[in-house]
Amino acid sequence: MNNEQQSHLADIQLSFVKEHRAKFEKGAIEHKTLLHKDFTNEQLLEMAIEEVLDLASYLYTLRSKLNGA
Repeated sequence: MNNEQQSHLADIQLSFVKEHRAKFEKGAIEHKTLLHKDFTNEQLLEMAIEEVLDLASYLYTLRSKLNGA
């Protein structure tokens, strides 16, 4: 990778770490659960699928808005 690509990657990583920590801490306080202990594998899978479905809704809505709909 060139210097510009490395810098861009570093920016993404720093942003991710900062935002992920804040979101994780907020969820831990709000739900008072231990994600790695309080849920079964099946529950984690279902919660992840729900999140992906939400993500698809956000992406399709954003695309529609960007296309002027």
